[in-house]
Parts: sequence; structure tokens; C-alpha cells
Amino acid sequence: MGTIITDEHEIKTPIYNDGPKLVGLINRHPDITVETFRNKWFSDLGPEVSKIEHIIGYTQAPTRSGIYKSGRIPDYDGVANLWFKSDTSRHKALTSTAMQTIQKKEVKLIDFARSKLFWVRPVTIMWRLAGRIDMIKLTESVTSRIERAIEEGKTLTAAYV
Repeated sequence: MGTIITDEHEIKTPIYNDGPKLVGLINRHPDITVETFRNKWFSDLGPEVSKIEHIIGYTQAPTRSGIYKSGRIPDYDGVANLWFKSDTSRHKALTSTAMQTIQKKEVKLIDFARSKLFWVRPVTIMWRLAGRIDMIKLTESVTSRIERAIEEGKTLTAAYV
């Protein structure tokens, strides 16, 4: 098990709900450079995925470039998150003609043998303080975010596998 540090980019601002979420720990195809991977991931796939009707949120989080500059090889080249309203919308999105077109591009960009894809179901953890409830995203250490949320009286959305 490894750790990667990423920069998250919201391609389609997620709508947090209790619907399914696809999380992908992505590795680029070995025949392409990091720069080519990032350019195609952001410029080609990002906009195309965000246009699929039944996807209600999409983020791309590439591994920070400093790790490559230091000569290290990260466990993953990035993380992708796709949110769906329901199991039915997930099925419609993944079987759409648009997604089939995207998948043909992905096999040239992503090394699926070294990548990991898994489904999670979000769980909302809520604290109310001074009559205010806020949502925050889990992008840092779960423990530190939960501690900060408790202190600030915020709502936290987590996921279980």
C-alpha cells in the first residue's frame, strides 16, 4: 500500500448524496509520458466525462509533479472520482454511447492492469454547531478532517468500501 499526494481538479462539481461513487487509482499507459497522460486526461477525457448526463460529479487528482522531478515513481499517476445519483443512473451512464467512446480512448491512456477501480457508497457524518451545517470534502487525512470538522461544527461526507 502506498501514498500519493495529489492536486484535485473539479471537472464537474460533485453533488454529494448517498448514490454510488467510482474511485479509480489510475496509472498511465507505459507507452506515454506523464505530460502526455495529464494533457489527454485533462483536455480530452475530462470534458467528455463531465458531459455524460447521469454523472453528477467528476474530479481528477493527478499525482503532484514534484515526485517525478525527484526521480521517484509514484504508486499511481492520479485519482479519478465519479459520482452518480443512483444505481440506475450509474448503469445508464456506464452503458451510454458516450461512455463507450471514452472507454476506447482510455485503453490507450490508462494501464488498467496496474490501476485499481472500486465502488464506494458515501456515508454522511454530521455535526451541528450554532445552528449551522456545512459540507466539506474528504481530500486530506480522514482523521485530521474529522477532528477539524468536529471543532468547526461541519458536516463531513465519508465513503465506505
